[in-house]
Amino acid sequence: MTRFGSVTFADLGLVKPQLIAVGPTVSIEDALQTMAKHSLLSLPVFSHNGKVIVYIISTMDVLNFVVAKFGHHLTNPSGAAPDLSANLESAMTLDAEEESYRIFERDYRDTIESTLFAFTKGTHRALITDALNERSPYILTQSDIVRFAASHTDLLDGIIDWNKTIADNGLVPPARPLSIMHDTETAIDGYKRMASKKVPAMPIVNSAGLIVGTLSSSDLRGITRASLNNLALPVLDYLKTITQPSSTPITCSKFDTLKTLLHKLADNKVHRIWVVDDEKGSPIGVVSQSDLIACFAGLRKTK
Repeated sequence: MTRFGSVTFADLGLVKPQLIAVGPTVSIEDALQTMAKHSLLSLPVFSHNGKVIVYIISTMDVLNFVVAKFGHHLTNPSGAAPDLSANLESAMTLDAEEESYRIFERDYRDTIESTLFAFTKGTHRALITDALNERSPYILTQSDIVRFAASHTDLLDGIIDWNKTIADNGLVPPARPLSIMHDTETAIDGYKRMASKKVPAMPIVNSAGLIVGTLSSSDLRGITRASLNNLALPVLDYLKTITQPSSTPITCSKFDTLKTLLHKLADNKVHRIWVVDDEKGSPIGVVSQSDLIACFAGLRKTK
């Protein structure tokens, strides 16, 4: 086990808000309202006895359900907002392969090693509980790990050569094809493509092929039944309607070092950095939090 992997969740020193969860009979509309009220992108769902969290529903899950039921325009035949009175249990017939159905749970006193591995294989959040019931459960995210790493790089000195570039580590094409969307497309066009490609974000490019924005699952924060139809707007217009849009796209060169990328991710509080062509300035790839966590876990050779 590496020095970084031997860190425990207690060592992370996180101060998290109280976990907010709902029962399986709550309506989809009420679940969206709860997430909007607390500025959440996901919501744990209890079992019927209220003792065990059985899955974690996200705003992206709800959007996929609405699109499947009501189509591209997100309205019912009368043009009104869709009926979301169905409860989570009966309506969320999701693919069992999706993360929402996989609860990755660890104890507060465990080391983070197994969580690092999980975060490199499609898991974006972990439920941290306490077998001794001395601490309240909370959701750990990849961002928590990246921020801790940025302030404790010494724990990774034996694992990572910080001076190696992302090109040296194979984090740019042709190994990593990139999905993009154009600024003439609607937000729902982008989200449908994200769902089909199973990616959490895409760069928005203009007619010259330059990045002018980012559309991500985080941009569904605060969405409600009443505002769903805003997704039919051109993507840049949609981003103007939300209170916490994705920040100005953060970019890098394929010749930037891993240490530069780590601090860009942590300092800008973003989940990914777009790699741009040094001559044209067009996007050619992406480096995500998962990619760097794979380096932390020793799954990608950086020395």
